[in-house]
Amino acid sequence: MRIAGNPNSATIALASLTGLLWLVFLFVLGSAGTAGADDQSCIVKMNKAGAKVSRAQAKDSYRCVKDAGRGSESDPAACLVADSRGKVQSKRDKTVSVESSDCDPAPSFGYSSAWLVNSSAVEETAALVYGAFGLDLDAALLGYDDSDRAKCQASVVKASGAMLRAQLSTFTSCKKSGLARGDITGSVSLQACFDDLSADVRGKIESATGKLDRALSSKCAALNTATTFPGDCAGVSDFAACIEALAACSACRMLDRSDALSEECDLFDDGLPNASCDTPVTTTTSTTSTSTTSTTFGTVTSTTLAGGLSYPVVDTGQVVCYDASLEISAPAPGQSFYGQDAQHVGNTASYTLSGDQLTVLDNVSGLTWTADPDLDGDGDIDADDKLSWSGAQSYVNTLNATGFGGYFDWRLPTIKELYSLILFSGLDVSGYSGSTDGLTPFIDTDYFSFGYGDEAAGERVIDAQYWSSTEYVSTTMAGDHTVFGVNFADGRIKGYGTSSPVGGGDKTEYVRWVRGNPAYGINDFSDNADGTVSDHATGLMWAQADSGAGMDWESALAWVEQKNAESYLGHGDWRLPDAKELQSIIDYSRSPATTSSAAIDPVFSVSTIVDEGGGTDYPFYWASTTHANMGVVPGGFGAYLAFGRALGFMEQPPSSGNYSLLDVHGAGSQRSDPKSGDPADWPNGNGPQGDVVRIYNHVRLVR
Repeated sequence: MRIAGNPNSATIALASLTGLLWLVFLFVLGSAGTAGADDQSCIVKMNKAGAKVSRAQAKDSYRCVKDAGRGSESDPAACLVADSRGKVQSKRDKTVSVESSDCDPAPSFGYSSAWLVNSSAVEETAALVYGAFGLDLDAALLGYDDSDRAKCQASVVKASGAMLRAQLSTFTSCKKSGLARGDITGSVSLQACFDDLSADVRGKIESATGKLDRALSSKCAALNTATTFPGDCAGVSDFAACIEALAACSACRMLDRSDALSEECDLFDDGLPNASCDTPVTTTTSTTSTSTTSTTFGTVTSTTLAGGLSYPVVDTGQVVCYDASLEISAPAPGQSFYGQDAQHVGNTASYTLSGDQLTVLDNVSGLTWTADPDLDGDGDIDADDKLSWSGAQSYVNTLNATGFGGYFDWRLPTIKELYSLILFSGLDVSGYSGSTDGLTPFIDTDYFSFGYGDEAAGERVIDAQYWSSTEYVSTTMAGDHTVFGVNFADGRIKGYGTSSPVGGGDKTEYVRWVRGNPAYGINDFSDNADGTVSDHATGLMWAQADSGAGMDWESALAWVEQKNAESYLGHGDWRLPDAKELQSIIDYSRSPATTSSAAIDPVFSVSTIVDEGGGTDYPFYWASTTHANMGVVPGGFGAYLAFGRALGFMEQPPSSGNYSLLDVHGAGSQRSDPKSGDPADWPNGNGPQGDVVRIYNHVRLVR
C-alpha cells in the first residue's frame, strides 16, 4: 500500500492503486444489451463477495487499532496485513470460487477479476485507517497509555468501516435491481448507481453516519480530534464529514476497480475537484496491432493489454538485427535471418518512477519494484549491498514493517517476475575487466539503479546477479541447493548455489523486491486438440510439438518460414519465440532429475536427446533473440532456454585438466550458444562453468 499526500492535507492515496489499476478498464464502456441471467449472477455475486472481503478486513482493522491502543499490539501496520485469524483469506477464497462457478464466460461489463475485487477490497478498507491516522501508525497509536484515546480511535475506525459497507451495499442493491429490470445494460448505466449512493436512497449511509456521530459524542467528546487522528482529517472543522468523505472515496475507488468503471471519485467523495480522492482518467491508444488502455492515477500511468491478460510478456527491447556474427540491416521475407527478435514488436517495456523515487511501476506487467539495490544507502552499489538468499527473504519483512515506498506487501520475486525486467538491448560483459562507464546492462537504467560487480572487493565485473525466490527442484554441481537468478550484466538466467563456492559461507547477490499482480508468471494452458496449445495468461499460442531435430540459428529461422509457407497447423504467422516468450512456458516445478521430464507442462510434447555424457536428456531451444556481446563478433551468439539439464564441463579442481559433466545451472536456465559452427570445437564447453555448446538446438513455434 502507498500513501501519498496532497497540497491541502495528508490525503490518502494508496499507491497500490497505481500498481494494481493496470487491470481496471478491462471492458469497453457502454456495452449494449441486457445482461443474461448468468451475467447478472456473476456481476452481483462478485460485488457481494468483495463486500464480504471488505467487512473481514474492517474487522481486522478495528482489532488492530483496538489492540494497539491497549498495548497488546506493537506493530499496527503489520497487523493490518497479517490476517492473523485467516478470515480475510477465507473470504478472498470465496471470491475466487464465485468467479470460477459464475463468471465463465466473463460478462462484457461490470466485472474485472477475482484478484482485483479482492485486492481493492482489502486495500481500500485499510486505506480508511491510514486516512484517519496518517502513514505513521506507530506515532498515532502506540505509547499513549490513554484508554479514552484508544477507545475513541477504535470506535471511529469501526464506524468508518460501517460507512464503507453501507456505500457498497447501496451500490449492489441498485445494481441487482437495475439488472433485473433491464435498466442496466452496460458500464454507463451501471455507473449511474453512484447516484443512489449520493442520494442515499435506502437510508443505510445515513444510519452508518449516525453510528459515527454517536461514537464521537460518547467516546471522543473530551479529546482533540486533530491530535487523536493525525491523518487527512486533522484540523478539519467538520471532522465527521471528513471521515464520511474518506469512506465515500474508498467505496468509489473500490467499485471503479472491481466493476471496471470510471466514476470521478474526486468529485464523488466531497463534491469538490480538490484532489482529495484521485481518480483514474482513461484514454484508449493503439500500439502496433494491440489495443491498450492507459490509466493514470495521480502522477503514475499504467498500461493494460486489452483482454486483461494476467501475464503479458514484456518485449525484449532488441531493435538491432544480426546475422551469425555481425549487425545487419533488417532482412526481408525470404532472405536469410528473416524473422528474428528485432523484427517482431511485442509489449514494449514501459515504466514509471514514483515521486519519491523509491519504486518503479512496470506499466506492462503491473508489477511494482524497488528502484535501487543500494541497501546501505552510501550512494554506490557494491558488494556491501548484497545479501544471502536467506537474508533476501528476511529483509522483505523489514520493508513491509516500515512500509517502504508506502507499501506493505513486498515479496522476493519469482524468476519469471524477475526476468520480466531483462532487456536484450544490453551487451554481455563476460571476460571484461576495467571501468564500467559507458557499459550497457540488460535493464533500463533510466528507471532502475544498477551496479556491476565490485572489482575492489575481489568480484568480477560480471557479478551482478540478482536473487529470485524460485528454488531449483533438483540440485546443481555436486548436490548444491540452488536458486535461480538473473544476471543483468551478462543477460542470463542461471541457478546459483546458495553457498559460496569460494571460501565457504553464504553466496551473496543483489536483490530487488516486487509487489502487485500475483498472477504474473502463472500460465493458463489449454490443449486446442489441433496440435496447438493456447496460454490464456500470455495470449500466446504454441505448437504442441517441437521441431524434432536440432539446427543452427539461421536454419531455425528458415524452418519457421517453411512452416508458415505450409500453413502449419492451419496458421501462416508462426514465429521463432523471443527469449522472454520462450521462458514464459518453462515450468520451474519440473526437472529431469525430479519429474523425469523436461521443465515444461505435460500438455506439450518434447523430444528427447542423448546428451554429451551419453545420457537421456531434453533439448535446448533457440530463441529469436541475439545475445549480443562486447567482442569483435557481437552477434555471434543466440539465446536459448534449457528445458533439460543446463550441463557444463566443470574443471575440478581448477586448472587440473580434469573435467566433470554436471548440471551446472539447472533446467530452466537461459544461456547462449554460437549461432553456427561445430560443437566439436568446444570440447570443454564455454565460460567459467564450461557450458556445453550444442549449436544444433530445437525449435518450438509461437504465434
